[in-house]
Amino acid sequence: MLTRRATQGQSLVEFALVFPIFMLMFFGVVDGARLVYTNSQLAQAAREGARVAAVEASWMGKSDPRCVASESLITSARPGAHVCPADEFALKADVVAAVQRMAVGLGPFSNVNVFLACDSGDPGDATATPTIPADLAPTGAWTETGATAVTYPSCADPAGILAAPNAPKQLVSVRITYQYTPITPIAGGALDAHEIALEAADGNRFAAFVARAAEPTGAGIVILPDVRGLHAYYRELAMRFAEHGIDAIAIDYFGRTAGIGDRGPDFASQEHVPLTTFEGLRADATAAAAYLRTTAGAERLFATGFCMGGRLTFLAAGFGLGLAGVIGFYGWPTGPAKNGSPAPAEVADTFACPVLAIFGGADAGIGPDAVATFEAALAEAGVVHRVTTYANAPHSFFDRKATDFADASALAWDEVLRFIGTGKP
Repeated sequence: MLTRRATQGQSLVEFALVFPIFMLMFFGVVDGARLVYTNSQLAQAAREGARVAAVEASWMGKSDPRCVASESLITSARPGAHVCPADEFALKADVVAAVQRMAVGLGPFSNVNVFLACDSGDPGDATATPTIPADLAPTGAWTETGATAVTYPSCADPAGILAAPNAPKQLVSVRITYQYTPITPIAGGALDAHEIALEAADGNRFAAFVARAAEPTGAGIVILPDVRGLHAYYRELAMRFAEHGIDAIAIDYFGRTAGIGDRGPDFASQEHVPLTTFEGLRADATAAAAYLRTTAGAERLFATGFCMGGRLTFLAAGFGLGLAGVIGFYGWPTGPAKNGSPAPAEVADTFACPVLAIFGGADAGIGPDAVATFEAALAEAGVVHRVTTYANAPHSFFDRKATDFADASALAWDEVLRFIGTGKP
């Protein structure tokens, strides 16, 4: 026969066994509801963005010289018809503002993509494939195609479309990339994550984001971003490393020209990129590495970077920082750079640690010849290395376009973690 005390003890044990399962189910239900709500909000935001792009007069193409001569003829014959190429800058402002207005509270978007195309058939035909992408980021910086590079092959003669039985019109598609973050607890997690200000050897003060692992493995990593600097994506990436036991720090590039205060979502990073110098970038990366060693106590220190930061990451192998390895994503390995940095392929003999180089097979800027030249230079210098090219993956497939290239991104992430865990690329 159980005594009262024994019965109470049994109840506590049963509660301890059932409580984690109950909480997991509770968070799962809450996450499911949030996911449905988020999907609904994003769908409404995308529809609103497309509606604004289709009906607002601010993108009637008045800046396009091919439309100037026939503009009055077109608009008088078909009032409100959008038959001229869009004014990309006005379209960007209108669409991004509409998306953000409709999706209040969901946080920053990775990308807002707007596609324009001229359909050659029935203006009501929504099956035509948009062929002219203009990737528009809410930061205000062009992330894909600049206005001067956009072409409209099927709109070359705007006036001529008036003679067609079914006059074509611009098709508009809006696609939003949003990073959904569940609230269900994640194993590991980050002990602490916050923004700090660091000082480089030349006296420059710059912003950085630190994420400390709750269960550290002794590894640390310096994250060198792309041209956006300390973008929200790189804060999230630092957290992601911390969840795997890797203390991480992501740095900003623009302390010398833009300060370290809050710059807001419209910060034009592209205006500051040309003002960076190789010496300044090297000093900032060195300061970040020193911080992880002294403050986080990282025993094995790695560096990773993307695009502009990818090239700097390769070069960091020769900075004398005692790195355990570097991981460069689509960093230009050959040719000159405006900031004065040397070509990694030309200084491979200075590299003092293993190199994992990751490229996209469909990268329009870094071709197979450049990749082959870099790999040959690493081999000749006797650098332990691995060069991986993901077929059909474009530039920025791991960051800006991770949603569209999820499989390649997942494989690359596994490569990164394996390298950090084993020390072998």
